Amino acid sequence: MTPLQAYTQKIQEKILSYDPHQEMAMQQLQQIYTALLSTRKWRLFKKQPVCKGLYLWGEVGRGKTFLMDLFYNHLPVPKMRLHFYQFMQSIHAELTRLQGQSNPLDKIAQDFARKTHVLCLDEFLVHEIGDAMLLSQLLQSLFKQGITLITTANMPPDALYQNGLQRALFLPAITQLKQHLTIFHLETCRDYRLYQDIEKNNSLDNPVLVMPLSHVQHLFDVLTKDQTIHSQPLSIHGRLIKHKGYTDNTVWFDFASICAIPRSQIDYLSIARRFSTVLISQLMPMSEHNDNSARLFIHLVDVFYDAGIQLIVTSDTTMHDLYPQGRFLFEFKRTKSRLMAFQKEALKLINEKKGI
Repeated sequence: MTPLQAYTQKIQEKILSYDPHQEMAMQQLQQIYTALLSTRKWRLFKKQPVCKGLYLWGEVGRGKTFLMDLFYNHLPVPKMRLHFYQFMQSIHAELTRLQGQSNPLDKIAQDFARKTHVLCLDEFLVHEIGDAMLLSQLLQSLFKQGITLITTANMPPDALYQNGLQRALFLPAITQLKQHLTIFHLETCRDYRLYQDIEKNNSLDNPVLVMPLSHVQHLFDVLTKDQTIHSQPLSIHGRLIKHKGYTDNTVWFDFASICAIPRSQIDYLSIARRFSTVLISQLMPMSEHNDNSARLFIHLVDVFYDAGIQLIVTSDTTMHDLYPQGRFLFEFKRTKSRLMAFQKEALKLINEKKGI
């Protein structure tokens, strides 16, 4: 079954609602799928990309990741799918390993080419100057090796790393993207993660999940019923993280301990690998005065969402008031959308548990 056939089938089965903009995006992916299959037999003799990739951008919750994953899951060629932050972490790790060697980015691209023909990256977003400075050469090396890139983003290429330090050095990366990828704007006006809740008048004016701390404790007790509660300190990458309790698959943190002090995406990745359910209580409102906490919370939600973690967050703050202003306001739109998706699953879980 091709990606477009799979998409059409989901509409026919009423799993999806028909959206003409999504269909046009799917047709773009279908063209890439067809080109990849028609050229894969002689690809080994050609170093240049066999076809253009796709830069699929649009507002949060429009279905970009879903469409890319549908394409990825039906593509019968060597492929790799990563969140953009995971991809960049792997690049920095390889650069450390290859320190002192000549042309390390070329070597990294060659290694990718040995493993994959198609690289799918979710949420192309550049904040760090370290990422911005190496992306131009990295993309050039990947395309030189014949890798086809498919990526999603919340903004057009020209808006990437806007107002970033030494942005002029990043502009060649934008040129690379425009040259080797078709730029497609997914213009649907509906946020599919919020739509069902809005239909039920469950708007962004509602809190995340409101419950007294005693009820949070009871929720944790129910989630961990018949499991061993560990009392020993929780160590992630050699650093202790204060917790309220944890079992082999469930952990409970206060917001202050997980986002109000310096953390990294690697910490959240490690938590996601270790636990399937994460409970975070006492989520506090953020602003430009604590942008770092907002940035960490954005990373946390992205990591857990991408990993399929059951995240339950409690707060007495409305979605609108979580982060009304600050440096990462644009990125936080995605966070609010994903929190609504998490909240829907959390409410379903709570309703299934007796006594909550």
